[in-house]
Amino acid sequence: MNKFGIIKTKMLNKLTESYANENKSEIKSILKEIKENKEFKEMYLFYEEIENKYFEDKDTAKLYVEDLSSILKQKASKINAFCEVINMSVYDTQIDENQLYDSIDQLLEEDNLTNIEKKVNAKKKLVEHLTTKKQVHGAF
Repeated sequence: MNKFGIIKTKMLNKLTESYANENKSEIKSILKEIKENKEFKEMYLFYEEIENKYFEDKDTAKLYVEDLSSILKQKASKINAFCEVINMSVYDTQIDENQLYDSIDQLLEEDNLTNIEKKVNAKKKLVEHLTTKKQVHGAF
């Protein structure tokens, strides 16, 4: 499967570019693609929400990450073909790496003996992210 975090970031960049270029038809097309698939939309929104998610205690964060892994795999398998199509429409979009999304994407990979260390490190990074207070940027 294409890495969902990369696809999401490319879509967001493409939306930003389209907005800057006042390309309304491209914006509508991208938003329609997101809304078209309920599972894809749910994953997209999850990736947005986890950026600001916070748990006060590490044990709760660890439990969250453990449950997250199996649920994400189920969701990802349902949108795999859809992601392939989306990826083709944003393949040429340049993005910066998002370490949070990379960690989540690691959990989506099939479990095997060669990626255990990467998965453990990804879980540790997620727990660290989830137990770090986020700065809330309010309006002036």
